[in-house]
Amino acid sequence: MVHSTTLALIEADNKALIDAYTSNDLDQVLDKIAKRARGTQIDATTKKGRDEIRSLAYKIAQSKTALDDLGKELVSDWKEKSKAVDGQRKKARDFLDALKVEVRQPLTDYEEREKRRVAALEERLHALRDKSEVSVTATSEDLANAIRELEAVEIDDSWQEFAAKARAIRDNGLHFFKQALEQTKQREAEQAELERLRREEEERKAKEEEERRRAEEAARLKAAAEKARQEEAERARIEQERIEREKREAIEARKRAEQQAREAEERRKREAAEAEERARRQAEEAEKARLAAIEKAKREEQERLQKREEAEAAEQARREANTRHRQKINREALAAMKGVGVVEDTAKALIVAIAAGKIPHVHITY
Repeated sequence: MVHSTTLALIEADNKALIDAYTSNDLDQVLDKIAKRARGTQIDATTKKGRDEIRSLAYKIAQSKTALDDLGKELVSDWKEKSKAVDGQRKKARDFLDALKVEVRQPLTDYEEREKRRVAALEERLHALRDKSEVSVTATSEDLANAIRELEAVEIDDSWQEFAAKARAIRDNGLHFFKQALEQTKQREAEQAELERLRREEEERKAKEEEERRRAEEAARLKAAAEKARQEEAERARIEQERIEREKREAIEARKRAEQQAREAEERRKREAAEAEERARRQAEEAEKARLAAIEKAKREEQERLQKREEAEAAEQARREANTRHRQKINREALAAMKGVGVVEDTAKALIVAIAAGKIPHVHITY
């Protein structure tokens, strides 16, 4: 058989390797590979180191393939030794697979750390994008807060290779927010001005309505006063005409009496006196009527005041009765609480809290 006499990490001729398989001495070959692989100190944090680790793991895989291929040839040539060779083949495969994982572990660990590092930076970048977005209904205060939050974001070395993206997102967000802030301030100022004008218009209309109402009320009172004055003047005129008419009648009667006999003179004087007395009484009756009207108005005002005082007294009595009723219920509740072992001060505090609605789902029915 002709085979390559060079393995990836060891050099041996085919006979030595065949002897290793047939004498169950493959452990020496595997130990030699492991020592050379494990004896190499490589820094996985550098690109050169990572490339060296990949190369070393690849060489181990090549060694596994070379040993396995040789074993296959031995099995095909030595059928009687196939079981022993297959066992050695499996042992070599398993050992070298484990060794490959072991040797590559620093690179694997580094790659996992890189995944976590990049994921954390991408999460920070996602959070920064969220801060760079704002609702279309945002107020100027919302935008000012968003600007302060973005300005507080420091793009330092902790962002590593994402620093440029983070800076661009922050700067673009600040530019957008500042433009939106100016537009929003202008819109809010316009809305505030419209609201101010609307309130002023409402106040003007309300003032005009109040002035109109007052003017109408003043006109109504003036008209009522004028009507009362005219009615009073008419009554006075009628009364004066009556008095004057009676005076004229008395004078005419007196003139007629003067033309009569002496015996009629006394009758005339008596009639004149009676007429004057009647006029006096009528004047007195008119004055009494006026005074009676004033007295009636006074009585009506007193009755109105008395009714209001009676209503207030009734309301006061109702409140006092309600207070006494609530006190009675509170005393009964206090006695019941004390009856179940609640201290009096605590029971009083509970009743006050329940009555004030400070204890959910618990009420006192008055």
